[in-house]
Amino acid sequence: MLLLHRAMSHADVTAGIDAALKVGSLDAAVIAVEARRATETGTGSAAVVIPIGEGLHRFDRPKPSLTHYDQLLETQ
Repeated sequence: MLLLHRAMSHADVTAGIDAALKVGSLDAAVIAVEARRATETGTGSAAVVIPIGEGLHRFDRPKPSLTHYDQLLETQ
């Protein structure tokens, strides 16, 4: 249940919790179903998608080479 906020908005998750509590359930699966219903019926709000853009390319690194490790294995 704690991971629902990654895919749904706060309003949808809160609506799911409220709906589950109204029927007397504390089950995470019931909360998830009710949160999805809130998303479909529009009682909550749409989740906001934040684009990450092209800025992550600066973290690209070359793949490591294992040739030196192969030489160590051959000497034993």
